[in-house]
Amino acid sequence: MIEGVVCNLAYTTLSPPPTGWLSVNTRNGAKGKNRYDNRAFGKPYRKLLDLLAEEGLLERQISDAIRGEVSSIRPTERFAHMVQPLALKLADFASDPSGEVILLSRVARTYSAETRRTRKSKKLFDYDDTEISQDYRVAVQELNAFLDAADIEFLDDGLEPLVDPRSRMLTRRFTIFDEQVTRFDQVGRLFGGFWMTLKRERRKQIRINGDGEPLLRLDEWKCDGAYGFSHGHKSL
Repeated sequence: MIEGVVCNLAYTTLSPPPTGWLSVNTRNGAKGKNRYDNRAFGKPYRKLLDLLAEEGLLERQISDAIRGEVSSIRPTERFAHMVQPLALKLADFASDPSGEVILLSRVARTYSAETRRTRKSKKLFDYDDTEISQDYRVAVQELNAFLDAADIEFLDDGLEPLVDPRSRMLTRRFTIFDEQVTRFDQVGRLFGGFWMTLKRERRKQIRINGDGEPLLRLDEWKCDGAYGFSHGHKSL
């Protein structure tokens, strides 16, 4: 647990999130662990955060349901000063490859006669594996292994936020609605690659295979009712 918290705080000193805070889940969930839980984390987690805060290593914000705020943490200046002499780089960090890469969420819709509106809630669903989910998992894991070994760089453009070209672990996310049973044929998009959230003007800084050749965008165009794509040598 300590390793997980410290690694995330150290990473944050190098690449701070937009708000400067990391959201954390300190609620007591359903009994037992599910496929999305980190096995290292459990009931002592909140106590650990309190102890690290008492030692001046992190700051905490407690969740406020009324204002819609989640619990969050951030490193203190003391923690950042302890990390600085280590000369850590973004390349020293990586996602845990044992994490679940096939995510299934249930969207529940409830109608209010008073407001005449339908409210939607979305929550990860702890499904039982099927042959389809197992095949998808193997495919995504193979894709992640390929991306991990690929020669992909991002040329620093001096802009914020800092881009971590090693942030490549993908997940595939499916959705079920209301009382639907487990299925893997709705949505199914890939998430997670650093290039997916890059603004369009910054993507030209990506390099593949170390040959220094810039990427070309793969843009959709329409002509006389037919759709096509402009061509580039490399694309993400």
